[in-house]
Amino acid sequence: LTGFFLSMIYAPMAKMVTENTEPIHATWCSIAYSFASYFGSPVAGVVAAFVSWQGGFGASSGSLVLIGVIAFVLFSVMEKRGQICYGQFKPPAEKGGGLKLLLRRQIITFTLVALLTGVVRTTVVFWMPTYFVQYLGFSEEHSALIFTVATLVICINAFLAVYLYEKLFRRNMNLAAMVYFAVAALAFLAMYPIKEPFANITLMIVGILAANCASTILWSCYCLSLRDTGLVSGATGFLDFSSYMAASIASSMFPKLLPSIGWQGLILVWFALMAIGAVVTIPRRTKTV
Repeated sequence: LTGFFLSMIYAPMAKMVTENTEPIHATWCSIAYSFASYFGSPVAGVVAAFVSWQGGFGASSGSLVLIGVIAFVLFSVMEKRGQICYGQFKPPAEKGGGLKLLLRRQIITFTLVALLTGVVRTTVVFWMPTYFVQYLGFSEEHSALIFTVATLVICINAFLAVYLYEKLFRRNMNLAAMVYFAVAALAFLAMYPIKEPFANITLMIVGILAANCASTILWSCYCLSLRDTGLVSGATGFLDFSSYMAASIASSMFPKLLPSIGWQGLILVWFALMAIGAVVTIPRRTKTV
């Protein structure tokens, strides 16, 4: 239930930001709350070091209630002042117009991006502490510390992904996503023969960081590019669902695969997923803007 209700926040928030700010400002707003979402993992690790898991849920729930009240008040005031309004962009009126428009805007390609990055962003990160203990031989205390530091480093993807997208990839979403997937695939593949703990952890961080860069392109660039369709919230909600669904399936499959293929086999699974991502995002002849 917690995940179900929290998953409803992102899509309408993306629509509100997209329809009430200029595209360049919407992107930077998106980077800010993308960073905040990734930053939650190391914060949770720190909280877990000092309180029980029940206390952690209590602290996070209390902060959510407070933030919800503040957001409701501020948004209500801004709506009354006309600083925030909705429905400025409408989907095509003809039958199937919205779906046809989304198909032309590569919704299938980026649904695959959501599926693949959802596995890494949620499931692989979830498995990191267990991986450190079982495969690399760290104690639970050291594993928790490494996890906190690793997730802090991974947080920079929100800024790095968009900076490179703007400066290096010239706002070509497919090209940016393809390179990020390729880097993630190579990093995971390199983990297979390299068992030295420091090098292995570094490669894992690079792989997850690169995969999350592809995820950032999806949430901070592609979803916002749908502004003129009037379908930002619906499309973002569908992509969010796809990401969570892939993560939930992977979360149930990984424990079943691990006894038979081992950690090295699981590493190859991660590599294969990222390689598929690199293939499906190969740029078309027409530049995506």
